[in-house]
Parts: sequence; C-alpha cells; structure tokens
Amino acid sequence: MEDEFYHFYLCLPENLQKTLDKLGINNFDDLFGYAVLRGVDLVKLEKFIDSNNEEGIISVFEDLLNDKDNSLMNHTLSSGYEEYDPLRLPVNCIISEKPQELHLRVKLNDAPTPVWREILVPSNVTLEFFAFVINCVMGWEGIHMHKFKTNDAQYKNTECLRMDREMNFGFGRILTMDSNVFPISNFFTEKKDKIYYEYDFGDSWEHVIWLKGIREYAPDEVPTLKVIKGKGQCPPEDCGGVGGYAELLYILAKKRKTRDDKDRLEWYGIDKWWDAEFFDIEYAQEELNLLWEEVLS
Repeated sequence: MEDEFYHFYLCLPENLQKTLDKLGINNFDDLFGYAVLRGVDLVKLEKFIDSNNEEGIISVFEDLLNDKDNSLMNHTLSSGYEEYDPLRLPVNCIISEKPQELHLRVKLNDAPTPVWREILVPSNVTLEFFAFVINCVMGWEGIHMHKFKTNDAQYKNTECLRMDREMNFGFGRILTMDSNVFPISNFFTEKKDKIYYEYDFGDSWEHVIWLKGIREYAPDEVPTLKVIKGKGQCPPEDCGGVGGYAELLYILAKKRKTRDDKDRLEWYGIDKWWDAEFFDIEYAQEELNLLWEEVLS
C-alpha cells in the first residue's frame, strides 16, 4: 500500500505534493482521515483508490487543495520551513466562520495537587492558536513542543510535522494532522466533548479539555478570551513531569531540608512561600488580553 501511495503521490502536481507534505499525509489511511475531516466524498474516493485511478483521486481533492480562499491553502503556501520560533504566533489564528463562545475546562492530568482552569474562547480560533491560549492560562512558558489528541487522531504544528517526517516517526500508526488548519469548533460541539493536549514531550504534561457550554454572541458583542476561574500553580518547567513536581512538593514540605534539597528548590524557583493551590487569575487574564491584542493587531 505504501508503494501504491508513493506512485499516486508522484502523479500529483507539485503544489498538491507540497500541500500533502505540509499536512504530513504519506499514506492512504491519513488521506482518508483528511477526507473525513474536510467533508470529502469517501465513497467516490474509495472507488478511485481501489481501481488505482490516480486522476480520479486527484479530482476529489483538487478543488479543495487549489482553493486560494481556503485556510489550509493559505497556510501551506505561506508557512514554509523558516526558522522555528515556538513563541511566534501561528500563521492562522482565526478561521473565517461565525464564532460562538465556548466554555471550556482545562485540567492537568495526574497532578499531585489540582491544577485546572475554566476559560471562555471563541469557537473559530485554530487548534494551534488554542495551544497558545492553554499555555498562557495554565502558566507554561510555551518553549516546548506540543500536540493535541483525540480518540482517533493527533494534531501537530508545521514544525512538529516536519521533524516527524525527517525522523520517519509516527506516520502510519496514528492519523496525524496539521493543527494550524482546524478551528476548535470541529472538536467541541456538544457538552462533555473532549480533546487532549500534551505539552513538552520530555516531561509529558498531559491535559484534558472538555466543553462545559456554548453561548451565542450578541450581535454587537466582540469575541475575546477570558479566564473565569481556576486553581493551582503551574508546575516549574523541566522539573520531570508530574512525578518530578510531586517530589519537589515533598521536599518543600520537609521540616529539615538538606543543602541539596534547598539548592534543588531554588533551581526551580520554589521558595517557602510557594503555594501549590494558588492561582493568580488577574495575572492570567492580563496575559490573555495581551495575547488577544497581538492576534487582532
């Protein structure tokens, strides 16, 4: 099947090859997954694949991939392989569709003390920009790689996809898509809909995000980002994941600390006033405001 896909790939026009490259699609399973998410006629596509009809397959995708007004094409034409900066906003932050206000809860899984936030987010922001929102409201610096996961797919940014291709990592085992392409409205349509977010593939901070409610904006209302409640400090970066953070809190609670204990706590910015349950909601909102201003500027 891989040889068949490669033969099909070589038959594509160069601009379509580049689009599939940027999406991380290099087998027919990923192609079908893309088709499902973009509303392509699967029956027609399957017929063309079964009959090895490359022209037919191209015809199914060509109009979509060549649409200059399509957010996918805008992204793939403009992003390129320029030097990666994890703090630079993605090319696509907002998709052109009527937004609704999503009430979402973000929870850090398996944390030694509860760490969660509840936020209000416009439904037409892209999944990749949503990663910036999560990092901002949770307190992460945003300097590490990240990805989103559902039950049947994962979503990474352009740089992650490029690195995966260079290392031949992950493709064929799970459908992998470009997080710059999809609005979060694709994932949150009914209460309790969930998506998972992993930040820093070394420490592997895993979050679950679920929908608590949807509200229509008033005709004259301007969509914005808002944090409405939360609990828990964001753990220090690079401390070894939830296990490493739990060990730091154990050291902090010790009545008698060794010099190594004190040095370790100091290294991670934890002092005797550290309150693992504290959440500075005003500071988080200020950071969200700055993030949103940058998008709209």
